[in-house]
Amino acid sequence: MDNSLEEYYYTEFFEILDFELCMKETATFSERIGDPTELQAVIGIISMKFQFLENTITNLIIKSIDVEFEIGQIITAELSFKNKVNLFSSLLRAKSKSIGFPVLELVETEPLIKAINRALFKCEEIRNSTLHSSIFFDHSQNKIVKEKITSKAKTGLLNRYDVTSITELFNIADYIGGVDAFFNEAMWQRGL
Repeated sequence: MDNSLEEYYYTEFFEILDFELCMKETATFSERIGDPTELQAVIGIISMKFQFLENTITNLIIKSIDVEFEIGQIITAELSFKNKVNLFSSLLRAKSKSIGFPVLELVETEPLIKAINRALFKCEEIRNSTLHSSIFFDHSQNKIVKEKITSKAKTGLLNRYDVTSITELFNIADYIGGVDAFFNEAMWQRGL
């Protein structure tokens, strides 16, 4: 191979891997790949709604433990979503009457906490199964396909292909947003 060609590929290869160089790009989304498709948009909406939900749970934890906001951020910053849910549930159990959730005064605490946990863990499950899958438009079938490849001790290698739709993906986004709205409503009623 000629040295100049080898040098070109070597330089090109390392430029692709250079994060700082990549971050200097100024072209907009549309300039780079065209207008976003519904599929790209709904995947982004799922991600954003889950982020909002996680922030809501974090803020509720901080308000529940009644510490300065910065101290609460220190406590919650490195917690996984699962650990935030577990902490929040424990706080609800320990402080159910003093925490100020109006809904806790209307229904039995334990069934509500179990329903809250189910809903929050379902949000995490559907977000993970969506964002940790390869989702693409299969032109040969004219369908959106969600592909998930796993390898577990019990089952070995599994390739799972599910047909999905923009409507189903929006339903996922709406469910996550609805669970977040439940908590925001509870916060609003408390005046938090």
